[in-house]
Amino acid sequence: MQLVLKIVLVLLFVHEASAQASSLAKPGCQQTCGDIIISYPFGIGTNCSADQSLEISCNSSFNPPKAFLNDINLELRNISLEDGTVQVYNPVITDCPSGSNNGQEVFLSGPFAFSSTQNRFTAMGCNNLALISRQGISIGGCMSFCNTTFRDNNCFGINCCQTRIPPSLKFTNASLESIDPKNDEIGCRYAFIVDQNWFGELANVYSVQKMEQVPAVLDWRLTGSCQSFGAVESSTNGSVCGRNSFCTNQSLCSCVEGF
Repeated sequence: MQLVLKIVLVLLFVHEASAQASSLAKPGCQQTCGDIIISYPFGIGTNCSADQSLEISCNSSFNPPKAFLNDINLELRNISLEDGTVQVYNPVITDCPSGSNNGQEVFLSGPFAFSSTQNRFTAMGCNNLALISRQGISIGGCMSFCNTTFRDNNCFGINCCQTRIPPSLKFTNASLESIDPKNDEIGCRYAFIVDQNWFGELANVYSVQKMEQVPAVLDWRLTGSCQSFGAVESSTNGSVCGRNSFCTNQSLCSCVEGF
């Protein structure tokens, strides 16, 4: 019995130590929302983030709770400090002959922009010309042609097409039109910006047609210096990065070699 008790205590200690080691939240601030670890400079609630644009709300009316980026009102899926990215849920824009249209335009503000390296603009449906426009001018898009007798799990232009997005893109919109209006096929058309790694791992890419949102990756970078992340601490030689680290000219904290 004593041996079992000791094992349980050791396991509890290891679990607690692991949780503390993985927590990168500002001291005194909520560390997680659901199964998402919230790392500084992001933070839940006021005075817990480095900037208002990085403030997160944790909605506990969901089970498990869901995290949302307040300024852009998108659900947060993951934070990567190493890559300088966040993964969010981005709406799928739908246009159906029945008049059923879903999805909404997304406008990013502050330090956020859609990653041009990790995302793809994707369109699905027969006879679909999907275009991204800025101030009435098309800046990207693709065409998906129809083959009702054959559908594989690829996205190379038949029933599904993809293209890269411009760098620093801060909005999602899509006009869904017929390639040939005289040969308008019956069926819904879809367009969305999606995390290409997530999309490539789907057993059936067309399962997205039943989804309202898909993961997308946003780049983020605060302007200014590391000192803009909070009050300067004398113990860190004028940097908020902490001991054994320093502020780079890219507004990031870097570790001294060996730490």
